[in-house]
Parts: sequence; structure tokens; C-alpha cells
Amino acid sequence: MKIQGFINEKEVSLDISNTDGMGLEELLKAVCSSKQVSAIVHELAASCSPRRYSRENYGRKVDFGKMFLRSVVDDALSNYDTFPVGEAVKDALYDEVDRWDPGYYEDLYEDKLQKKPEFTAIRDFFTTTVFVAANADTLDDDNQGILDDVLEAEFYHALESAELGAPVDMLDDRHTVELCYIPGYDENVIGVMCGNDKVDIKEILQFFGWTEEEYRDAQSLGEDIDAGVKPANRILSFSQLQEFTNDQHRGSLVFACQMRIKDIINHDWQKPLKVSGGALVGIHRFSKGKGYMVKPDFSEFVLPACPQDWYMSEGRGKRRISEAYPDKADGLLVSVETIDEAPRAAPDLDVKAGPSV
Repeated sequence: MKIQGFINEKEVSLDISNTDGMGLEELLKAVCSSKQVSAIVHELAASCSPRRYSRENYGRKVDFGKMFLRSVVDDALSNYDTFPVGEAVKDALYDEVDRWDPGYYEDLYEDKLQKKPEFTAIRDFFTTTVFVAANADTLDDDNQGILDDVLEAEFYHALESAELGAPVDMLDDRHTVELCYIPGYDENVIGVMCGNDKVDIKEILQFFGWTEEEYRDAQSLGEDIDAGVKPANRILSFSQLQEFTNDQHRGSLVFACQMRIKDIINHDWQKPLKVSGGALVGIHRFSKGKGYMVKPDFSEFVLPACPQDWYMSEGRGKRRISEAYPDKADGLLVSVETIDEAPRAAPDLDVKAGPSV
């Protein structure tokens, strides 16, 4: 069947094959899916600039609760090996928004798109050209209803394809969770019976960016330790480091911070993570909710590409670092940047890598 006509001054010339026995609905769908008509439909849909993932569409209704976000991030970090962390969080947010308003594109179609003269021209093409070619009665209510259903379905799909937003757009800086980087993290270190051994001094030095040689040199300087061995490229000065080496603490080495959910989504967790802002580092016994944590000398760090070494401490009582150390909890929010590789190699020690600066 040959169909020729114009849509918004664009010539449309179609040759629909295998039309014998084809019903009106099938024919209309075939015309809609043709390259020429589909391009016009998608162009018109794009002109509506659909932004489903916009706070403006929902106002106060957008409120990803702490419990929901906590569960989502925890599940994503726990299953990093089967699905990318950021994608898992994004999908969960998508499902949550879909639960709020599954009819966004339908509303956009009815409230905005159908009122455009360009849409009227598309509909007229079907009633005056396609219907005539199919010998279909243009005044029949059933035929008109079939056309409406086909156009609605086609435009819903086109509007979704033209979507300019993403679930991350629904988030703001209020949406954060507390995360802990724990080298060699294993769920057992959080349990009651584990994570209570004294940390080996080599691991302490490695974690805070010191070599054994630097540590011995600093010890020999006596009162002039920090003046003689500057903390450049080291997480802690020697004076701070002594708090861990002179009286070794029990627990797990921890780098703790608050991270925005949108940064968790955007970061490639298979690459190193550069964070800027506040943080707490130290040794914490998660089973007891206590330990020794300090503010580092730096506000910019690089964490290795180890999604398996991240623990979500948000909402877990004394296992939450900011609750266990309330006097040091301010200013833990960090900004995040994905980088291709860490700026320096870790010292040649047989221990897990810690943060670098």
C-alpha cells in the first residue's frame, strides 16, 4: 500500500508491504513505526523537553527517606561484583519515583503535546491520508478511538526516549549517607567477636602514608619531630601518628566521611576516588562502638578502587562514626571526583592500601 502526504510541510512517502488482511490498528502502527513518521514523532516529543526527574515536578513530594537511602546504598555496595554500585542506586531511585507518579508521560502528552499545532498536523495526516488509503471511515468513532490509542502509545515511547533528566536530578545535598573505607573489609570485622585485635604497626604506617624508614627518622628527632619531618603527602603528622603507635588500639583501620548520594551514583567505583572535605581517620571497634579517631592534616584524599572495602555505617547506632564521636562529627561531608589512577604508589608492604594524599 502506497501512502503519500505531508506532515508539517514534510513530505511523507511510504510503501507499506503485506497489508492483505491487515486491520486498521496494525496499519496505523506500521505507519507510526516507519522511519519517516517515527522521526517526526520523536522530534515533536523532544520539543516538549521532558524532564520527569525534576524536583519542580514533585515539590515537597520528593523526599528520599534516610532508611530508604541507607538500604539502597548498603545493598549496592554489598553487590558491587554483580552490578555497578552507581547504576544499582540509580535504578532503585528510578523505581521509587515510578511508584510516586507512573503517569508522567501520559500527563505531558495530554496537557502539553496534544495542544501543539504540530501534533494536530500529524493526526490530520492519519485521518485524511492513511484512513483514505485504507478505505476507513474517518467519521467512525471506533476508528478515531483506535487512532488515539496508537498515537498515545507512540508518543509515550517517544517522550520517554527524549527524557533529558535522570534520577540523580531528584537529589539534593540533604541526601547523604555515612560511609567508611576499611582496607581489607570483611563483614566479620563489624561483628562482636572480630575486629578486636590490636592493629599491626606496619598496617598503621601504611594506612596513614608513612614508611618504616620515615617513622624511625621522625622518632630520632625528639622534640623537633614535626618541624623536621613535615606531613606533606602523609595523612597524619608524626604527633598524631604517635597516638596510634605508642598505644596500639584494637579494632579496624577506618576512613569515615559523609557522601552525597548523587556522588555515589556518578562515581565509577572501579576507579580511585578522590574526596575533598572533612573526614575522620583512625581505629574503631565497631562491635563496641568506640576507638580512637582524629581529623587528618589534609582535606583532600585518594581512596583506592576497592568497592568491596566500603562499609555503610549510616543508621547503625554506635557503629556510626559520627555518633560514636559526636565531638568530632562536624564537617565530614566530602566532594567526590573519579580519577584514573592514584597519584603515588603505596609503600612496598604486604598490607592493604589505605588513603593517600
